[in-house]
Amino acid sequence: MSMEIKEVVNKQAEPLPPLGVSGLGGWLIFVQMGLFASVAMSVAGIYQSWDWVFSAQMWEVITTESWEYFHPLLAPTIIFEIVMNLVVGGLSIFALVQMYRKKSSFPKFIKILYILFAMIQIINYTLYMQIPLLNEISDMNSSKDMVRSILSCLIWIPYFNRSERVQNTFRR
Repeated sequence: MSMEIKEVVNKQAEPLPPLGVSGLGGWLIFVQMGLFASVAMSVAGIYQSWDWVFSAQMWEVITTESWEYFHPLLAPTIIFEIVMNLVVGGLSIFALVQMYRKKSSFPKFIKILYILFAMIQIINYTLYMQIPLLNEISDMNSSKDMVRSILSCLIWIPYFNRSERVQNTFRR
């Protein structure tokens, strides 16, 4: 008799399945693709900046005041780019892990991440506009990246606040 009571109690303690849509489908597919793209772009950004920082000759050139393209913000901007690419890549990987584990903290974390990405892009754009060399070679990519990250905030933060799928999926 006591065995039957334990079984009933254990069954009642199990979480109820979510009502409505749940899982990593729907619009969350685009979030996943965006996070994977962030990791890939971070790796590409680090690779592109690698020669600027880790080549002794190049670093000497860009930090020499007599160089025709010298700007006092150039070296710090390159270092900022590398550090931010490492941060964005690492946080994107962490977000993907949280997402696939369906952690209840994921929606809050991803909203903070979208805001952080937008802030990084705004800072990056501001630095690029201050440095003539980077302003010339950016081909307006930095402004496109900034606009894209702001639009991502405007789209995805409300989605994570209101989505039934998000509420039903991230419960652990």
